Amino acid sequence: MNTKNTDSSGARAPHPRIGGHKAKRRIKMVFAFLIAAMIFLAFSAPALAAEIDTAMTNLITLFLNVATGIGFLCLIWGIVQVGLSFSSHDPSQRSNGFLFVAGGLLVALSPQIAKQLVPSLNVP
Repeated sequence: MNTKNTDSSGARAPHPRIGGHKAKRRIKMVFAFLIAAMIFLAFSAPALAAEIDTAMTNLITLFLNVATGIGFLCLIWGIVQVGLSFSSHDPSQRSNGFLFVAGGLLVALSPQIAKQLVPSLNVP
């Protein structure tokens, strides 16, 4: 009899990487707790329109600020690539650098583009 994968009663032991019944039960309990917490939070406070509007404005402002930061990083990286391409005489690196510069400008100016496309967007 192969005792490698059996316990004292002769039943097969769970696979060591998958986990046993305790791990599965713990996962089920965590999911049940998360679902109960979401239901509690959804029904615990009334949703006011002003609070939702403020939250959405803050979220849009955060997104546009992150996009601007990423755009400026891409712009700086593109300028570095163009400068390195001039020193190494590599035309493919030069074209990639100019593409990074153009993409960085587009992403960095995305808040202004969004304000022009959606005039009701009241973001500073």
